[in-house]
Amino acid sequence: MPNRKLPDSTQARMEILGKLRNTSTGRIVRLPEPPAGSFVIPSAESQIGQFSQNLSKIGGSCEVFPNLQKLVETLSQYILAHDWKCVYCPDAELYKLLQNFEIADKLSASFTYDIDASVTRCESLAADTGTIIVSSALNKTRQVYPYSPIHIVVATISQLKPTIDEAMAQLTATYRDQIPSTISAITGPSRTADIEKTLILGAHGPKTLKVFLSISEF
Repeated sequence: MPNRKLPDSTQARMEILGKLRNTSTGRIVRLPEPPAGSFVIPSAESQIGQFSQNLSKIGGSCEVFPNLQKLVETLSQYILAHDWKCVYCPDAELYKLLQNFEIADKLSASFTYDIDASVTRCESLAADTGTIIVSSALNKTRQVYPYSPIHIVVATISQLKPTIDEAMAQLTATYRDQIPSTISAITGPSRTADIEKTLILGAHGPKTLKVFLSISEF
């Protein structure tokens, strides 16, 4: 039977398949090595460094303290140094801690539009983006986040998570089926460049954002 000439496309396909068979037969296929650092859970120290760096990049700042006592002492001194007259603190537990210092007469548990600053806790922190997760449940109010000109967030090391997904998962685990009515992700001070393409801080929220992070828990 005479050989039938195959179409060019079919002939080319058969040649390619033949080459693949010849090159793959008897070979051991080695998988590529995973990149260094993959699937490694970052340490608490590296997470703190990453969070501080990312928060700084977007205009915020983070100070780290060995324990809550040192944190509250420094916070009290910070408030006195700025001579603020009214510091809004809606968090009952944090309010109680701060009342032991000279700033007791400057604290207010009631919101007014003439506050100089606000001090709150948070739900969690995300190291990969420098984001702070807050909710209406923790501080029993929504007003503190858009109206305060200076927002100071008090947090502990257990609230710091490697990623924003894990930070949000922490909130879900805490409240389960009682999710707060308002959940906000704060990534740096409020800003806009809509007005004549000029960057303005404090456009619709705090102009200054600071995180005071304690290594020990409440």
